[in-house]
Amino acid sequence: SIDQLKQFERLAIQPKRESGTFLDNRAVEIDGRIDLGEWVYGKDGNKDTRGTLQMKTVEVEASEGSTLKLTVTDIQRMTYREIPDKQRKNRKPMVYGDSRRIRVGIRNEGDSGFRIEMVSFEGNLNKRAKSH
Repeated sequence: SIDQLKQFERLAIQPKRESGTFLDNRAVEIDGRIDLGEWVYGKDGNKDTRGTLQMKTVEVEASEGSTLKLTVTDIQRMTYREIPDKQRKNRKPMVYGDSRRIRVGIRNEGDSGFRIEMVSFEGNLNKRAKSH
């Protein structure tokens, strides 16, 4: 099961019994977030760590009724910005920078949560040829 991996956190929002208190009752807002990583697939589907990836845009599609915002952090310049849901829909927001220092995340915006359908990064891969 995916929740057995330590990279994922699971939080039960429903009580075991019907008489219990639900945590998602709009009086308590549970912060949902996903931090995205990147890698480039190399030969035979293995992770390719050579070269540098200059990120340009990120596109996130979510199901109807989902409200989310994108977060972009540059760890070298120590900058953080949020891209609201209305600027994300049907667009590819710019996240330009070296993938080694850019961190992209998804956060819920409001109390309705989100369901991700597609995430797409666009960028330019610079890589030297491998010597034989």
